[in-house]
Amino acid sequence: MEELFEAIFGNAFIIFAVIAGIIGFFKNSFSSDKEEKSKHSKPTNRPVPPFGGGTAKKPSNPMKRQERARDSFSTASASEQKQQQMEQLAEQIGTNLQAPLEEFQQQAKSIQNKRHDATKHLHKQKLKRQVANNLTQEGLVNGIIMAEVLGKPRAKNPYRSILSNQMKRKQIH
Repeated sequence: MEELFEAIFGNAFIIFAVIAGIIGFFKNSFSSDKEEKSKHSKPTNRPVPPFGGGTAKKPSNPMKRQERARDSFSTASASEQKQQQMEQLAEQIGTNLQAPLEEFQQQAKSIQNKRHDATKHLHKQKLKRQVANNLTQEGLVNGIIMAEVLGKPRAKNPYRSILSNQMKRKQIH
């Protein structure tokens, strides 16, 4: 019996599993009790719409309905309909929407041009700085090393002594 208690209390995982199971059991029973109580609670009273009275609707004009139906079923494309709606709205408001739109487009173009010029100038400055940094002694050494690394393989350009190179040149001339 002592060995059983020792095994149970010596293993923290078993203790944790037992505690989690107990908590889960009580939590589920508590939530199911709440659901049962809420099902048996009284239904809420909803306001009843008034019978008769209220606001009277204006009689609709059948001619206006026909005009609206004809306008909605027109064969104009979506962009044309949008343009017509914008014009009608402009007439109702009494403003001209084209002038602010054109002004906005010009501002957007000028901002875009300024941004392009700024990025171009920044790129030129970076390039100048990079060239200036590479003209130091360390930069030149790195350039020679990279030329050797990226150049022809040594097998295609085997080492020859200076004398053999001179003799080879004399034979060519």
